[in-house]
Amino acid sequence: MFNTWINEPKKANDATNRIVITADKDSNLFVDPTSDFKINTAPIYATEINSDFTLSCKVLPYFENTYDAGAIILYISDTNWVKLAYESTDMGHSAVVCVVTDGYSDDSNGEVVTVTAIWMKMTKKDRVVGVYYSQDSVNWRMVRLFKHNINENDKIYLGLSAQSPLGDECKVVFEDINYVEESVEDFRKGV
Repeated sequence: MFNTWINEPKKANDATNRIVITADKDSNLFVDPTSDFKINTAPIYATEINSDFTLSCKVLPYFENTYDAGAIILYISDTNWVKLAYESTDMGHSAVVCVVTDGYSDDSNGEVVTVTAIWMKMTKKDRVVGVYYSQDSVNWRMVRLFKHNINENDKIYLGLSAQSPLGDECKVVFEDINYVEESVEDFRKGV
C-alpha cells in the first residue's frame, strides 16, 4: 500500500505485512511552538489518500535515545500534519505521544507504557481524526479526538515513520498492518 517516501532513510525494508524503517541521525518532525525551530527530516513511508480511513499496526521501536520513536503520520505539508508515536520521552520512560501541527506543533505526552511493542491506530472521517493505542490489539484507548485543518483540495498522505532526533539512528518494526477506507464507527472506543 505504501509507495512513496517523504525523506527517504538510508535503511528500510518492506516485506509482506512487515515494514522496517531505520531513522537516520537528526531525524524528526516538529514545529516548536516556543521558538522558530522547525524540522522535517523524519522518513515517512507513505501513500496518497483521498478518502476516510483507518490504519492500525503493531509498532516496535528499538529505543536507544531520548525522542526515538515509531509513528503513524497523517501528512499534508511541513506545517500541517498529525503524528501518533510510541516514543522514548524526555521524562525517562516510553509513552504514547500525539503531536498535532497546524502552523505550530501541539505536543502531548500520554501515559507511561512499559511494554516493548504496542498497536497504534489512526482514523479519519471528513476532518475528524481519532488516534488510539492498545497493548493487545483488542482493547483500544483513545489518545486524542479532534477536528483537523484538512481542506477539500489538500493532497493528503498517510504513512509510517521513525525518528531519532538525538541519537545516531532508531530502528522501528511495523507489523500486522491493517488499512481500510472507512473510519471507525465509535470514535470514543476506536472500533
